[in-house]
Amino acid sequence: MTVLFICPSQESASMDMWEVMFAVPAMAKRLLHELHLLLHDRNIREFLGVAEDLSLVRLSLLYAQRPEDPVPKELRDVECLQRCLRTANFHLLWLALKGLAALMERPQLAKAGQCLLPDVLETLQFGKPHITAAALAVCGNILGIVEKKAASLTALELVDVVKPLLDNEAAAVRESSMKLFKAAMERVLWRHKTQMWKKVRKILVPLYLRMSDETHSVAKASQEALMAAAELLWWDELKDVAHMEQTWRIRACLLQQDRDRVEKRLQQSRAYLEDPQASVREETVRFIGLAAELLQDQSEEKLREIIDILQPMMHDAAPSVRAETSRTIQALLQHRKWLQRLPVPWNPLAALCCWPRRRRQRPKTEPQPEESPEGSGSEGTSKDPSPCQSKDD
Repeated sequence: MTVLFICPSQESASMDMWEVMFAVPAMAKRLLHELHLLLHDRNIREFLGVAEDLSLVRLSLLYAQRPEDPVPKELRDVECLQRCLRTANFHLLWLALKGLAALMERPQLAKAGQCLLPDVLETLQFGKPHITAAALAVCGNILGIVEKKAASLTALELVDVVKPLLDNEAAAVRESSMKLFKAAMERVLWRHKTQMWKKVRKILVPLYLRMSDETHSVAKASQEALMAAAELLWWDELKDVAHMEQTWRIRACLLQQDRDRVEKRLQQSRAYLEDPQASVREETVRFIGLAAELLQDQSEEKLREIIDILQPMMHDAAPSVRAETSRTIQALLQHRKWLQRLPVPWNPLAALCCWPRRRRQRPKTEPQPEESPEGSGSEGTSKDPSPCQSKDD
């Protein structure tokens, strides 16, 4: 009663309380029955913005039921389910999405789920972490029960929806989005894999950096999504190192075996230098350092630019980030000095073309005159030919 009528539904704290109360299935079932009794009061229904029928509560009750339990007849109607998703109360909308996620585990409701997908995605506009996480779970269940052709097309659309949510502030949203991303990659058909490949390649860096997430469940979901992406791309080495959770080898794999994308991935990783989590910022510094070392053909100016990017991280609030930044900058400065010692970028063909010219420009020491055995005089003085000259010259 307190959560429903006193705590503002727009506050995330009240949603946290609501979610904790429903964490235990036995308690959730009891609370839903109590809510069912409350909503028989017309005034309460009007206050909460609930329709005249109690389909929303019946839908919510599925959250606490077993998958084999029968589904009420009214919940098989798409229009009825759409009304449940259009409630103005965020608490009841969250319950409706929880119940709909349980409902969408039943293959016989695949057509209804496909029709409801636009309404489910519409709830993402509220920007409420609990609502968003619940909606993404519904999308994943719908993706799992619809036919393969429809699932493949839907998967391409959902990847674009998921991409901006991978770095959401709420851990529950990050975890749900990565699980949905993994499900989308697994459901795409061969005819659509070329389009999916292009989308997945742009998300490899976020997935790798999120493996350092401070929330264990998010890091695990990111690891599984990166493995699924590597399998989709036929990238066996990336899949193996991701399975072993060797982040240093993942860095090398993403950069060294895909040199054409080093610059793009370097630019993509810069945004994570401002991530709220110190572990992610620290891993980003390592990634940028390795990318800078691989850009040897970009000359000293490019290295100087990358060092300038990392310089503000020397004042980071986390000691581990400051220490890693210091080590990375020192390594890049040494690499820069090594570049300065090179007279020209090494090119075997250019070196062969310039070799004779360099030999002629070297200063020659005058050979000492030797006395002729026949006697004195300039005519008897001879000079040995230079070792660089033939006698004909």
